[in-house]
Amino acid sequence: ESFDVAYHGLSPKLGVRSLTDDTAQLFANISRSQEPPSFGELTGGPGVTQVDEQKATTAEVGMRVQGETVSLDAALYRARVDGELLALTDGNGNPLGTVNADRTIHQGLELGLGWRVGERWLLSANYLWNDFRFDDDAVYGNNELAGIPSQQLRASLRWSPGDALYVAPNVEWVPQDYYVDHANTFRAPGYTLLGLRVGGRAAPRWSWFVDGRNLTDRRWISSTNVVADARGQDQANFMPGDGRSVYVGLEYAMR
Repeated sequence: ESFDVAYHGLSPKLGVRSLTDDTAQLFANISRSQEPPSFGELTGGPGVTQVDEQKATTAEVGMRVQGETVSLDAALYRARVDGELLALTDGNGNPLGTVNADRTIHQGLELGLGWRVGERWLLSANYLWNDFRFDDDAVYGNNELAGIPSQQLRASLRWSPGDALYVAPNVEWVPQDYYVDHANTFRAPGYTLLGLRVGGRAAPRWSWFVDGRNLTDRRWISSTNVVADARGQDQANFMPGDGRSVYVGLEYAMR
C-alpha cells in the first residue's frame, strides 16, 4: 500500500491516494476553486451587472478498479458553492438577471462500470445521482437547482463473436421529472430511450456501423431553459429530442 499527497498553490488541492494492489486504488481530495463571471453574465441586462466570482470548496472520495473482467470508477462528492452565478428573482418575483446566490450545495455520486463476460459479452454503464440545491436561501429556501435531473443512467450490452460484427442494444434513462425553475413550480418529464448499434470491421483499417436511436419513437425533452420562476405554467422552455432515427457510417483509422 502506498500514499500520494499533492498540493497546488494557485488552485489549492490536497489529495491522498492508496494503491491497495495492481488493480485497485482508493482516493480522497479536497479543493478550492473560483470562477469569474462570463461576459454574457456581466452584460445580460440593460447595463453592466455587478457580480462577483463564484467560489467553491469541494470534497471527494472514491475508488477505481481496473481488472481483466471488471472495471469500476466510483466517486462521491460534495461542494459548497458561495456566490453561484444564477438567474434569480427577488421575494416579489421580479427578475434580477444573473446574480450571485447566497450559498448552494452540489453533491452526488458518479459510477462507471465495465464488465466483460466471457469473450463475447461486454456490459458498460454510467450512472449519475445529482443533488444540487439552495442552502437556506432567503427566497428559495432549500429548493432544487433547476435543469438538472436527479438521476441519469446510460447502459449498453455488447455482443461480439469477432472483429467482423458486434451488436449493442442500449438504453438512456432519466427516471424522475426535474424542475425547470429555481422556484420549483414546473417540471420536465423523465424519459426512457432505447437504441441499437450494429457494426464491425470490414478491412484492417475500415469499419462500419448502423446506429438506431429512440427506436420506440418516444416524445422526450433533451434539455430545458433554466428560469427563476415558471409560476407553475407550461412555457417555451423545452427543447424536444429527436424522434426515431438511424445513422449509417464508415470509419477509417489512420493508424
